[in-house]
Amino acid sequence: MAQSAPVMRELREPAIVLALYLVPAILPGPSAGVVILDDFTLFRVVLRSAVFGLLLLYLMETHGDSSHGGVGRGSAGMPRRSAGVSPLVPSALFPSALFVFAVLLVLAGATRAVAGLLPVHWGFGSPEMHDRTGGASPVLLAAALLSVAWVEELLFRKYLLTRLGQAGLRALFAVPLAAILFAAGHAWQGPEAVVLACLAGVALGVFWMRTGRLSALVLGHGAYNLVALLITDLESFIFTIL
Repeated sequence: MAQSAPVMRELREPAIVLALYLVPAILPGPSAGVVILDDFTLFRVVLRSAVFGLLLLYLMETHGDSSHGGVGRGSAGMPRRSAGVSPLVPSALFPSALFVFAVLLVLAGATRAVAGLLPVHWGFGSPEMHDRTGGASPVLLAAALLSVAWVEELLFRKYLLTRLGQAGLRALFAVPLAAILFAAGHAWQGPEAVVLACLAGVALGVFWMRTGRLSALVLGHGAYNLVALLITDLESFIFTIL
């Protein structure tokens, strides 16, 4: 019992942070079944992501694990990478981001293909669910998609996996647990989105643990969301937005 007390103290903070982030995402809103992307909604998304991201950066700074590139050498739960390789160098950043984008696209396509073989509808909550982007500012739309990708990667990859590692949880268990929590934030989109987010969470978690390239995760995740949204406008949710 005495040995578990430090672990509980390590997990108390991330539990509160996750509750603050996930509960509003899980609870159905007044427009359940419809995603309305007007300028006001997009601005709220950017503002919420910015505030929450700054909170995470502050918490990581106070714990001393906000090192350059998101990689703290030798720290529990933090990835290891080769000496001299910076995740911000364009030659390393853009191919890595493209790899992340391709992985998400393949997972989304595979999930949709499997869903199409099932005898029951398990897609987005209701068949009527669709985006309404008429009149939305392209700048705000891009900022919202990128800010959501940034705060999700910061929370579920860098922050959470670091905290789980510091609490003594091995990566073999920490990565799937973080992926499940990531998927919980997409529960409002329906079972297909949950499955895809869980698979994507594992893939992104492994990428983070092996490379520490948070910028590549953010760019790849944001690019995937942009493409998914464009296809959604044209073909009504061919791909799930993460």
